[in-house]
Amino acid sequence: MSRRRRTLRRVAVLASALVVSLGGVLVDSGTASADPLDGPTFWKKCTSNMRWPGNTGWVAADLLPNGFVFWTARDYLDNNGVWVADVFVGRTRVDHKEQSYNPHARISPVDLRSGYILHFVIQHTDTKGNKSFSDPAAGCLIP
Repeated sequence: MSRRRRTLRRVAVLASALVVSLGGVLVDSGTASADPLDGPTFWKKCTSNMRWPGNTGWVAADLLPNGFVFWTARDYLDNNGVWVADVFVGRTRVDHKEQSYNPHARISPVDLRSGYILHFVIQHTDTKGNKSFSDPAAGCLIP
């Protein structure tokens, strides 16, 4: 792996850690919440065909009839580069990805606790070095 790529990967990991830490500070200070039924009013119940658009791409999730949640993220122009994705249920991270293609996965119903917030924190650095972050509202209340 080239030195530049290692540096970009380290920067992506650091930025992701900062975003997660900031989220924890907001939760602890009471300005945001990951506790059951104690969140901002913008959290809507999880359903099928959910999408949170951003300025450079989108995050999507689908609550399936079998209780699994399938999620993915895309960039409108360039899906290559470094992706760092964290998925939380409440304060618990249930998925983490660090890869060179757009992240996607399934979350088991075992990890989806009713009344908790399912939240996506995703960062993408494309092949030209442009950074983008997922919408802070990319999440939903688990029914």
